[in-house]
Amino acid sequence: MATITASTLRTAAAEAPRTGRRFGAVLWTFQVLMALAFLIAGSTKLAATEQAVQGFNKIGFGEPGLYVIGTLEVLGAIALLIPILSGLSGAALSTLLVGATITELVADSPSMAVVPLAYLIPVGIVAYGRRGQTVRLLNVVRAVREARR
Repeated sequence: MATITASTLRTAAAEAPRTGRRFGAVLWTFQVLMALAFLIAGSTKLAATEQAVQGFNKIGFGEPGLYVIGTLEVLGAIALLIPILSGLSGAALSTLLVGATITELVADSPSMAVVPLAYLIPVGIVAYGRRGQTVRLLNVVRAVREARR
């Protein structure tokens, strides 16, 4: 079994493109704003406010769905602020927002579908802009797996 060294991890993490300075600043702005938004939204769900419970009951997800989605939102918000997890978090939250948009269109009120769509734009930009971080994360995971063989 090979050993995992800091050098191995640094090499694995370095094999991905980086973003430019201006675009990086835009991405960080989106990341912080979306992290705050998802932290608030997820906390509201985890607190099981009356409005949140009613909304999830209306779409048929109930309280278990409320807690699962709330937990995913809070964890996604935190991950948006961790550089190597930011791209993966953006992709995961984008997937969640696509589901929320479809749910609003089909099960709730179609006019409210604009809300998750509005969040999807900056989160999608983060997912795309931080794809290099996602590649770095995958390279580190691969290096660790290879070292364990």
